Amino acid sequence: MGVPDGLQPTHKHAGTEIGPSSLENSLVITTSTPGVPGSHDIAASSIVGPVLKLQKSYRTETGLPDKERVGRLVTYTIRVDNVPTTERDDSWPATRLKVWETLPPNLDFLTATSSIPGVTVFYTPAARIITWTYPADFVLNPGETTFVTFTVRITLTATTDTSLKNERDRCQAISAEMVKPVRCAGDISIRVLTPQDKTVETASPPTQVGRSFPNRPVTYTIHIYNPLQTEVTGVVVTDAMPSTFVFQSMVRGPQPAAVLTNVVRWENLTLPANGVISFTFRAWIGAQTPVESNCNPKEYPNFTP
Repeated sequence: MGVPDGLQPTHKHAGTEIGPSSLENSLVITTSTPGVPGSHDIAASSIVGPVLKLQKSYRTETGLPDKERVGRLVTYTIRVDNVPTTERDDSWPATRLKVWETLPPNLDFLTATSSIPGVTVFYTPAARIITWTYPADFVLNPGETTFVTFTVRITLTATTDTSLKNERDRCQAISAEMVKPVRCAGDISIRVLTPQDKTVETASPPTQVGRSFPNRPVTYTIHIYNPLQTEVTGVVVTDAMPSTFVFQSMVRGPQPAAVLTNVVRWENLTLPANGVISFTFRAWIGAQTPVESNCNPKEYPNFTP
């Protein structure tokens, strides 16, 4: 059985064709009825649905903003808002909500939770997808918000000094009333750091940070991080200063096993599980150290393999 062609709805005006709204979940159908004259032949019907918005944020294990070291943890939070009717009058309660995240490379899944009880969390290792399925009786009304979180570890093989990008398409959500999922608002990135870093302190004058003159002292502090969850022993650290720099003494930490003028070597160090060790030493900038002409500074990098 079908509807006669004469009774089929027709689009009345260009630009009002059936189609999704700007948030891909609501539409308006305008039809006319043959044989009914005047303005009474037009009927407009709105098909409404939830207007969901997703926003993703993160927190690093060490609290560093926008960056974290290999082996460290990152906790992401996905905020799911159902837009209030004061903002979108076509917003509607969302039921049978489902949220999912596809992990990018170089992030290993650890745990996932939700802000409400009863949410089923499932991780598919092969596809690297985390799925949160809300209970059948859960309703996210317009103006309400819910959260899901997941914790990952930056892999030891992640390329350091580069950004680890988590694209918006990896985060999506849908409800029973929607025909197409929504995505997160934007991409977010974390810069991946090496397992070690070094800071420098110079004497005044000059007053600028990281600047000094020849024949002056300079103090270095080295931090070595253990990205593993087990203790590491027998660690060797070598610091190669510029060729005209000379090691003087330790300020804090173990004595070096060997010193070759500008190259300092520490041996048999122990790194606690997921921990860090640090030590500070003083060096001397040789009087013969070249300086840049025309009052421009000359940089001398210091490498810790």
